[in-house]
Amino acid sequence: MTNQPADNSTDQATAEPTQTQPDDAAAARAVKRGGSLVAAVIVLSLIWYLAADRFTPYTSQARIEGYVVGVAPKVAGLVTQVWVSNNHRVAG
Repeated sequence: MTNQPADNSTDQATAEPTQTQPDDAAAARAVKRGGSLVAAVIVLSLIWYLAADRFTPYTSQARIEGYVVGVAPKVAGLVTQVWVSNNHRVAG
């Protein structure tokens, strides 16, 4: 009778590593899936931020809605002086 409990404990000890190996593989898959999900959320939020800033630029002073259009002079070189002031009409 004393040999039977010892045999049962050795059977259980050898059975445990085979049971934990699938658990380790499942845990590794879960970690990989979670990491992929976090990376996807980061990439999507970056794309959303860049797209949203294109249509509704944000500053610390105000929000505006409209397309952002770059303004460039029609002359080559450096503009050193502008002959009009703010809120003056320009004929043209």
